[in-house]
Amino acid sequence: MTAEIIKSGTTQRVFLWQSLLALNTLYLYPAIGEAPDSSAGLSLKVYDASTGQIIPCSVALRTSTGELLTQNPGYTDGFRCPGEFQAALPPGTTMVVVTRGFDYQAETRKLDLAAGKTSECEVRLARVSPLSREGWVCGDNHVHMKHGEAKILQDFPFLGLSARAEALDYMSVAQAWNMDAVTPESLTRACAAVSTPDCMLHWNMEQPKNYWRGDACVGHCWNLGMGNVTADGKDPIGELFAMNAAIYEKEKEPTPNFESHALIHSIGGIAAYTHPCRLWRGAWGGHNGFPFETDRFESNMAQELPFDTVVGPTYDSIDIMMQTKERLVNQLGEQLWFMLLNQGYRMPATASTDATFDNRAAPCRAPCGSIPRSKAS
Repeated sequence: MTAEIIKSGTTQRVFLWQSLLALNTLYLYPAIGEAPDSSAGLSLKVYDASTGQIIPCSVALRTSTGELLTQNPGYTDGFRCPGEFQAALPPGTTMVVVTRGFDYQAETRKLDLAAGKTSECEVRLARVSPLSREGWVCGDNHVHMKHGEAKILQDFPFLGLSARAEALDYMSVAQAWNMDAVTPESLTRACAAVSTPDCMLHWNMEQPKNYWRGDACVGHCWNLGMGNVTADGKDPIGELFAMNAAIYEKEKEPTPNFESHALIHSIGGIAAYTHPCRLWRGAWGGHNGFPFETDRFESNMAQELPFDTVVGPTYDSIDIMMQTKERLVNQLGEQLWFMLLNQGYRMPATASTDATFDNRAAPCRAPCGSIPRSKAS
């Protein structure tokens, strides 16, 4: 785990030991009371306005010298905070913005920190909607611990803290996973170890994730709620990988998505087509014999979805909203959903972020896939 201070376009890294998270308190500087007289102390505590409990959150703290404090290279808008924070900072005017997803009202504090003294700051965050009180839960069904780039290696504690800081009730973590021996059992244990009564982490997969002869996308789905073993005693992770052909894997003929859906259903899971209308132009190729092209039409479009709808539907829902930057993808997904409704298919609409924790990004910024608590079980 690293802490960073962004200053005048340069980055200074300060390496921290993993054990700091286990203490449930983040220290980016020496503890209060040990700071030199030239520094100013800050003790921050964040509470839920209704329950009075300390709650995890995201903090953007800009010091009097213009530095933005960050704790992890995968989140550069500030740092994830377990609810309590102490630091020795430069004296002077310090701005603190505390957020917790979109269901809480953000709070801003302008502090005048004095050298040699400790300032205490308490922030109470209030929910802005009645959804939680009425029994709704919110989560993200589609994030990746490693998406392939692996620019940043994250661990399960940071994923759990990120989900709680965004007020998610659950978060599903898809492949690839940053662990040596990947099995359904090991993933279940790793997720359970960082879950809390108010936020459950569990593993899932972006499967089926199919390409015909390594080129044309057949469609991507996330799944949820699968058991750890198939009816014939096999590992569902290995089975789904074997059934699907990845991009550039031109020698492998994929199994149709509806067969993956059937396997997922057989072990208690559900499957949802995600970003069914994602398309773009850009660089492609240069792998496995495919020539490199600088400007080619490319897509993750769900080309099998029409067939799967008519013969079933063989899937359970369809994502109509992804990240806000994918405006066209979201518009086309919503139009597709309305078309299905108008044809008599009462297909649930879902949302997910497709956030990648191994890139410099701000994952799980939006609560997605809200459902009534009575149906979540």
